[in-house]
Amino acid sequence: MRKPALETVLASLALGLAVSLGIASYRVSNPFQEAWLIELASLALGLSLALFIVNIYLDRKSRRAAVTPLLMLVAPSIRDHNNAFLKDVWDLFGKPQFDALMRRYAEYHRDPKALSSDERERLYAHIKSRWAPLAPVLDRLDNDLRELSMLLGWSFSSRVLGSCFACRFAIASLRQITFDDSSEAKLRAVEQYLDIASSAFAVFDALVHMLGIPEERVYRRG
Repeated sequence: MRKPALETVLASLALGLAVSLGIASYRVSNPFQEAWLIELASLALGLSLALFIVNIYLDRKSRRAAVTPLLMLVAPSIRDHNNAFLKDVWDLFGKPQFDALMRRYAEYHRDPKALSSDERERLYAHIKSRWAPLAPVLDRLDNDLRELSMLLGWSFSSRVLGSCFACRFAIASLRQITFDDSSEAKLRAVEQYLDIASSAFAVFDALVHMLGIPEERVYRRG
């Protein structure tokens, strides 16, 4: 079991002292003693709050320091995923058109039927034709996101962890598709792939902004 930080222990003791002094100030009849006890209680309360704030700052600072190399680890997987598929899709649709497609997909609550029949057909055909080189890239992305989520935990950012889980679930779901060209397979393949693309970017974007690291610096490590 993890021991509480020294700052947390001292802050708790100071808070307890502040409460005790505050109670004592109401029980004395001497105005001078009452004022003195209230002053001491205020000082103890201020010390307690300061220690709690310092502890939170140090905890967040240490987490930021730990997460930075993790981001450097995950960034190449997301970059390789972009290189393996997204750039080809941009060439297929055009980047502005594909970005508009992604926005439409999000606005319709991630329903693949928000895409036109032609868009779904083209995207499905591209996923199927690129599956052999794409699969190992997704495996690496899945492994890196699993490690990231295990090390971060919910207390760091529920948004980041939720996006990690969403991306990993979409990868697992895409692996189960048989690509038999049925209408169901086409809908599921398009849905899961777009979920992978949006969730992977959400992880990267959230960490970059939370840590204040320029994207160029992150990608340069890949």
